[in-house]
Amino acid sequence: MVAKGDPRAELGNNTEYDMLALRKNLDLSENQTMSLEYGIARLDGDGAQKAGDNGVTGGYSQFFGLKHQMSFDNGMSWNNALRYDIHQLDSSRSVAYGDVSKTADTNMKQQYLEFRSEGAKTFEPREGLKITPYAGLKLRHTLEGGYQERNAGDFNLSMNSGSETAVDSIVGLKLDYAGKDGWSANATLEGGPNLSYAKSQRTASLAGAGSQHFNVDDGQKGGSINSLASVGVKYSSKESSLNLDAYHWKEDGVSDKGVMLNFKKTF
Repeated sequence: MVAKGDPRAELGNNTEYDMLALRKNLDLSENQTMSLEYGIARLDGDGAQKAGDNGVTGGYSQFFGLKHQMSFDNGMSWNNALRYDIHQLDSSRSVAYGDVSKTADTNMKQQYLEFRSEGAKTFEPREGLKITPYAGLKLRHTLEGGYQERNAGDFNLSMNSGSETAVDSIVGLKLDYAGKDGWSANATLEGGPNLSYAKSQRTASLAGAGSQHFNVDDGQKGGSINSLASVGVKYSSKESSLNLDAYHWKEDGVSDKGVMLNFKKTF
């Protein structure tokens, strides 16, 4: 759970969120496990801070997850995961042009469905160290809802809905290390080519531009190598805990990276 006021709840444009995530693990048999996941985040923001910028004013995000693992002899396993995300966001856009100063408000909806299936084998070359290579496929489908701005007159922007469907190959390696004196570490390196990609063309128009429309390109393109790299180090004791996490992600030509450091001390 993350509450507003926590530094981890801060986003861009003075936006904060409350988040709750739940997980239930089930043992189906001696070699089968299943986990159910649910999470919700409520957003609260001030909207755009400068002309041309989009800022979140409110909304929520939810995710639903279902994971299944079947274990075999010699450290082999078959892992399947299904995830569904839904985002309902309210935002505002500042318009400043000559003597015009308006704020356009809108709301939009995005849905994301992902299914991945992979085979893995875990090795334990020494006590506390686990190495797990894996390979499989990932299917993902995104639906972007259309939207219509309001309160900005001729500067109101409207856009049609869009969709994206892709199939990716997955090859990866996971490392988990449980050290002494409360130290542990983990790392994931994953990559693979995009095998199939299809995206609909989105168009937009301004209320004051009559019937004129223009194409919208978000910069995402299929056919490339997608990748994920992450590393984490953790220390915990009765009085304190330290977590350092870093990641780099790339998908369809779009990339992101970040670092997070958390420290807690109990008095």
